[in-house]
Amino acid sequence: MHKEYKRYLKNSLLIFLIALSFFLVFRLWSVSNYFGDGLAQSISNIARVIKKPFINLFDREDDSSLENLKYVLSPKRIVVNYDEKRSIMQSNEDDFFAFYEHFLEILRKTESGEIKIESVENVSQSDYYASLKSKSVLVDYDTLYDYNLLTAVTDVVGESRLMTDSSVFREIIISMPENVLNYTALYIMDYNDGKVYKYMLNMDKTVLEGLLNTRLAENPSPGTYFYSFELNFHVEENEDGSPAKVLFYPMTSVALMPEERQGIISYKHGLNGEEFENESQILKLFNINTMSAGKYTDIDGSKNFVENNATLKIGADGFIEYISTDEKKGVLLTELSENKSFDVGLATIVTSGFVNEIYNLLENSGNEMLRISGDLIEGDSPGKYTIKYDYYIGGVPVFQLDEKSGEVINSVVARVEDGYLKYYKHYLRTYDYIEEKTVQQTMLAAADELVDKMSVDNSQMKISKAYECFVDSKENLPASDWVFEIEGMDGLYR
Repeated sequence: MHKEYKRYLKNSLLIFLIALSFFLVFRLWSVSNYFGDGLAQSISNIARVIKKPFINLFDREDDSSLENLKYVLSPKRIVVNYDEKRSIMQSNEDDFFAFYEHFLEILRKTESGEIKIESVENVSQSDYYASLKSKSVLVDYDTLYDYNLLTAVTDVVGESRLMTDSSVFREIIISMPENVLNYTALYIMDYNDGKVYKYMLNMDKTVLEGLLNTRLAENPSPGTYFYSFELNFHVEENEDGSPAKVLFYPMTSVALMPEERQGIISYKHGLNGEEFENESQILKLFNINTMSAGKYTDIDGSKNFVENNATLKIGADGFIEYISTDEKKGVLLTELSENKSFDVGLATIVTSGFVNEIYNLLENSGNEMLRISGDLIEGDSPGKYTIKYDYYIGGVPVFQLDEKSGEVINSVVARVEDGYLKYYKHYLRTYDYIEEKTVQQTMLAAADELVDKMSVDNSQMKISKAYECFVDSKENLPASDWVFEIEGMDGLYR
């Protein structure tokens, strides 16, 4: 009996040591610099094979990536309305996330069938806008998104009634009709065809109504903010029949008085002398082997690494830029299969995971967050997407100034194709508040200046998006500004 116990103990210890050796080898291959870049790169394929059984622990498509997706796809603002009262929330406020989480819960329960849809009907766009005059909540993404992205955030498997009706959305309205118990109206406009769907939901609205009443009681803004449709700024003709000089998107917020804004400071994470604080980690993410890659330095001190038909630049003034010239490959973000296609949802999840890995290398203040800025819908080339991100601090976006062209550009641009990253540019920045404050001109004043500068032959200009923002340049104090997107034109304008 004693011998049997010793044999059992030896066998158990041997199994434990073998398992431990595999684990330690795996850790060395995947995260350690112990072997040096040359050998580490040469065994990367072996490491990938060993990692296969553990892929759910390390893949970018895990629960943490879905949680990250919830933030990068968060609304630009949430507005509560009741008659003339209006209160705007942005992502730096606790109330914003209280409303956002409850909104996602309502969608999740509606899509899963836990909240019953009593009826659905098509209504006019006028009725859609008029719903904001009732007791309501506007969840405004201010960006065109494929509805699949919303189902990814709510983590609902399979198609729902909402997804079947709507393919592209920009905002969602929840309205609470007066004197109607346990019924809430959910409005979604499909921006593919302009149809508006009104869903009557049979749900307990106690929590939503409590959040709304508390917010309006503590932060009322009567007569301060208007939607552009309330001022007829979306109508193509003036009252006298003459064509309007400029049109605004109907949901654009219009503040009639200038507002004060707290300033911010920019920290640029670039080359410090000849060393870059996160160079080795950056190179690993882009699969650059320093032992075999070609290297050269620009006049301004920027470092360039060339390998496998790709170039990675680490800019002296704080950016990284990756370009793959291989038509079929780049940085592998996710492996595809017959049951796993590279649609807009998967592309957003894995790309956002990659962006987040780079962002987490920076010592950030905790005040800023990255959020997707550009439209993200299925286009004419399935499997190919350009995803843009910007820093947000206090709910306000921070764009970058291209010193060479003078253009205002996004902070992060990623082009992905069939699971591979083909192009990537990321301005490595973190931001914090300073004591100084500035008075920001109104959006209407900034738009008038833009129209005077860009209008040709008094042609009508349609402003699809208006950003109250900061613009970061070589200076460490980003300028407070307004930036616009114009229908029919690419880029950002001011």
